[in-house]
Amino acid sequence: MKNRKIKFRLEGAALTALVIVAVILLNLIFGILGERYDLKADITGGGVFTLSSETKEVVSSLDKDITVYYATNADSRSTRYREILGEFEKSSEFITVTEVNVDTDPGFTRQYQIKNYNSVVVECEATGKKRVVDNSIIEQSLVNDNGIENNKVNYLEGYVSAAIRYVTSDDPLMIYVAMGHGEAVENPSMLDYLMNMLYAEGMSVKIVDLTTDEISSDADMLLIAGPTVDFTDAEIKKMDDYLEEGGRVQYYSNPSYELPGINAYFEQNWSVRINNDCVSDKNSGYIAQSLSGNYLIPVINEHSMTSFLRAVGTNIRVLEGDTNSIEVTEKEGIEANVLVSTSESGVSMTREDWVRKNNRENYSISKEGKQDITLYLRKNPLYNTETSARLLVSGSCYMLFDRYFDSTGGYGDKDLVIKSINYMSGIEDAPVSVASKNVIKEKMEILDQNTLNVCIILLVGVIPLIMFAYGIYVFVRRHRL
Repeated sequence: MKNRKIKFRLEGAALTALVIVAVILLNLIFGILGERYDLKADITGGGVFTLSSETKEVVSSLDKDITVYYATNADSRSTRYREILGEFEKSSEFITVTEVNVDTDPGFTRQYQIKNYNSVVVECEATGKKRVVDNSIIEQSLVNDNGIENNKVNYLEGYVSAAIRYVTSDDPLMIYVAMGHGEAVENPSMLDYLMNMLYAEGMSVKIVDLTTDEISSDADMLLIAGPTVDFTDAEIKKMDDYLEEGGRVQYYSNPSYELPGINAYFEQNWSVRINNDCVSDKNSGYIAQSLSGNYLIPVINEHSMTSFLRAVGTNIRVLEGDTNSIEVTEKEGIEANVLVSTSESGVSMTREDWVRKNNRENYSISKEGKQDITLYLRKNPLYNTETSARLLVSGSCYMLFDRYFDSTGGYGDKDLVIKSINYMSGIEDAPVSVASKNVIKEKMEILDQNTLNVCIILLVGVIPLIMFAYGIYVFVRRHRL
């Protein structure tokens, strides 16, 4: 009996020691492997720490050295930002990420005009170009209709990816934004939004006042965003001369204003008419309701510009009633493509009838059936036979500012705008803009220091103590035997 008790004691002590040794060894092994082979896993809901296929396409084509500076300080440093930038560094031998403490290096702040901690600078010495991504636009909180924050999105990957495209490009796209006719972008905050949107895609942006200025020959695109004042014959001629040289124009109508001069030009020269009406859909499945108003969810038609949205099932949206329908007449020499339309149950009505409808009064429908909303047209110009004149006409300037007015939905208006600008400028295979990444608080974020500390305490401290206590329990129990 005595020998049996001694045997139990030895077995219990041996089991306890074995468990402790095993836990320590496993920690050492996984720690070494993690450092050497980067075994960390991104288990965030939005894949925050995993580069998208679009970004991988950008970095895989690099042949110039890129330096990415992370401007921060000890108190504001974001582990999330640093790890995202670290993924860029690991993805290409041409990318180097350097962390700069702007508190101790004020010269860096002055040189790159850093305004906020946690901003990022992307620079290419070979081209002499740089881009600053200010922290104020990297992350945004999303608020639902009740005013409650229900998510946060991170744009860092998209901005850095676009900045890499810009600083390595010998000839980035030059977009001219028109002014002088009461455009929506005469609102400074809306202009900032649009310029940041284009800027974030690696494009350059300038302003042109068509009432006084000519359209520069370096313009890859003229963008007219929701004018409220009509164009004179002289101003229309500037645009027509630009198109006849092989230029490209995107025109986004402001549905609240009828502009007979510019509309007559489109009809006579491009066989496309912007109707002074309000578009809706009788099928409620194409209407999205919200506290800020109803949205019309149009049909995205097949085209090279829209195929990426159709492939992933992403919708776009415009304001119901604040969208004009567009009609195109077939004409020799002009190729017309309908990009966006309503369903077959779409309707159009006069603005007066739209008001009556909203007031629950009797109203009339002007036209039923599919209503075209956005068209892309192309024709051979008179003066430049080596290219084609390209025109995009949309019945809603809301498409340009969808995320400015309401960032809570995952709609693709901005992506379609960017894709159409690239496509019309001859960059048909340009990467689709990288989507924002959801930062879901309920999911673990890799390399979150607090999370790592908890794991270390569990693995090195709590679990061994539990096993040790269990070993003592076994030892005492067997000792009593």
